[in-house]
Amino acid sequence: LLVTPPPLYGIALMQILNFPGWRGAIYDSPGVLVWTGAARALPFALGVILPGVMRLPRGLEDQARLEGADWWTRLWRIWLPLCRPWWVAALLLSFILAVSEVGAAILVSPPGMNTLSVRFFTLIHYGVYTDAASLCVIMLLLAGLPAGILAWQATRKLAP
Repeated sequence: LLVTPPPLYGIALMQILNFPGWRGAIYDSPGVLVWTGAARALPFALGVILPGVMRLPRGLEDQARLEGADWWTRLWRIWLPLCRPWWVAALLLSFILAVSEVGAAILVSPPGMNTLSVRFFTLIHYGVYTDAASLCVIMLLLAGLPAGILAWQATRKLAP
């Protein structure tokens, strides 16, 4: 999934969602852009989360299972609290990737709706560089804020 070209994600979403009913309602709404960003960022998010899950002490889960905890209880009481730094990092990374997604978003954007990155490339194509520059600043701020949060979290964890 990491090496799948972004337009292929867009084509796959078009094939899955372009039908009448609830799937068509998602396809014709801004929700399709959320699905696109989530599908594109999922492999990267799993690459961040899985090392955290692998670091969990196996004895905690076994003890909880012996005490009668079901899967949901173990998820909410053990895995999520102990893997919080990795979940936060994965969510912030997913947000950054979703904001910058162009290849799939340009294919599935409903009429009259664009993401910032698609609008940026449209402006560059038509030579409106001043507006494109302002969108770049906005996208840098949107990506810089999560990156700053990640850096702050990492330095806070490393501080004595």
